[in-house]
Amino acid sequence: MVEPETDVADETPEKAAESIASALDFLRGEADAAGLTEVGGLIGQASARAREQAAPPGMAGLEELCRAIAGLPDDYRRALVFRKVYRRSCNQIAGDCGVSVETARMRVVEGFRLLRASSPDRAAD
Repeated sequence: MVEPETDVADETPEKAAESIASALDFLRGEADAAGLTEVGGLIGQASARAREQAAPPGMAGLEELCRAIAGLPDDYRRALVFRKVYRRSCNQIAGDCGVSVETARMRVVEGFRLLRASSPDRAAD
């Protein structure tokens, strides 16, 4: 296990916001690479907001994202977390979940669709 360079307790809100924005930038690249450009755009907006706010109130978006992910149906949440957090391929996800590769891929895509639909910014659409 890699030890963090700084103790989280010592991290300033600005550094935390930058870390979150960097993580979101990575996820945007992954979404774009998967052909999910609309999701990538939403993630890019969240990254920009994290950098703009650079303070604890900016963490609300991350909390909302975590709640939205937690609210996904189990199969979609599991596939999305395997893919985006653990960086598992759809082939690996299929093996982990005991489903076909196509089903694993569909669960990742549908998980992103459900997250997008649950975004408060999209409620008026």
